Amino acid sequence: MENEASRDDGRFLNAMRTRRQTADYEHDPIEGDLDEMFENTEQFVEDMKALV
Repeated sequence: MENEASRDDGRFLNAMRTRRQTADYEHDPIEGDLDEMFENTEQFVEDMKALV
């Protein structure tokens, strides 16, 4: 890989992990704006494509 992932990408992954753990272990509904999550996911995928 030529570059490194950004801090924003790392924060995105941590947020997704937290949401996943909440859904798996706490059985609480996931809070958040689904449109924003989708946009952030698209941006993350584009960032990763640019790295490899």
